[in-house]
Amino acid sequence: TTGPDGSNRKDQATAMCLKTVDPQHSTILELRQGYEVDSHWLSGWTQRQTIILDACREIVFKKSLSEGMRTLANAGPRLNPEKCRKYYKERIMACAPATIVAYSCDIDETAQDDSRRGGIYSFHLLRESRRWAQSRIPDSSPQFLSISQAHELASTGVRREASDRQNPQIQKPRSAPYFPFAVVA
Repeated sequence: TTGPDGSNRKDQATAMCLKTVDPQHSTILELRQGYEVDSHWLSGWTQRQTIILDACREIVFKKSLSEGMRTLANAGPRLNPEKCRKYYKERIMACAPATIVAYSCDIDETAQDDSRRGGIYSFHLLRESRRWAQSRIPDSSPQFLSISQAHELASTGVRREASDRQNPQIQKPRSAPYFPFAVVA
């Protein structure tokens, strides 16, 4: 799909860094040297979406997720993928149309990463979601971890690991229900 500036979504997956131009209005994603896109371009593709920007909020390189994180994301309890997808779709459609943006750090902070785990925010987001899922037993009723809950769980680990020098932020509607981030079914 081509965006308003002529770029395509595949380009968005290669984001290397972010810089905040006007903290109240715009965060610019530098996809590659000389090619920038306003983060607002990411919103509005659907009525319900979650955007996670795990990158510094100043111009620095952001490494891609390590193989270890991909392995972590694929490991876990035995779930029924069809049921999880069905309940995910039902839950997300029960939410009001909105865009939720999860930032890995606050304005004027850097997002730390690790050569093995990738961005520490993404690592903690996936690890805490995995812990949440592993503490549940799939049964006849679905269980949900919202993006807001997952963000809060991850933020605690990020702040601890970064000695309070990285403070994840989230922009979300004032009231629940929030979009699901993880489903156990």
